[in-house]
Amino acid sequence: MNFDEAIDRKNTSSLKWDKFKGKDVLPLWVADMDFRASDEIVKVLHDRIDHGVMGYTNVPEELIQIVQDRLQELYNWKTEPEWQVWMPGMVCGLNVACRAIGEEGDDVITGTPVYPPFLSAPGNFNRRLNRVPLVNNDGIWRYDLELFKKKMTAKTGLFLLCNPHNPVG
Repeated sequence: MNFDEAIDRKNTSSLKWDKFKGKDVLPLWVADMDFRASDEIVKVLHDRIDHGVMGYTNVPEELIQIVQDRLQELYNWKTEPEWQVWMPGMVCGLNVACRAIGEEGDDVITGTPVYPPFLSAPGNFNRRLNRVPLVNNDGIWRYDLELFKKKMTAKTGLFLLCNPHNPVG
């Protein structure tokens, strides 16, 4: 990987670069890293394109098993394949979680500052957002656990955790 290669993303429908098009702004607002994909990833994508039929696909059984094995290995969690719910992206996952857990009027808690979809997803399903400001202690951002406990209510049914935390690491 050549992380020093500058890649011009202008005029590529890049959300990151088009948001401030024509302005003297370095767009560091989104985790879009401007690096080329690895050769291995590009090869797999070319293989699919060369096949010529895109179609609808399922999650490969091998990948489902890899996730199960990693959860067992890292956390000693025994899981079932049907417990895995695959999403096309994290923003969809946030919205599905907010819709699936709790009821209208319930509370959702998250740490701030945070990637904006964490803040908008609860409201999309008439949930109330409780923000817990993270605290910077000597350059390390942490949850204030006492404040976190105070922000929880009897109606808190969901905690949206951003990990690794965006934007503070």
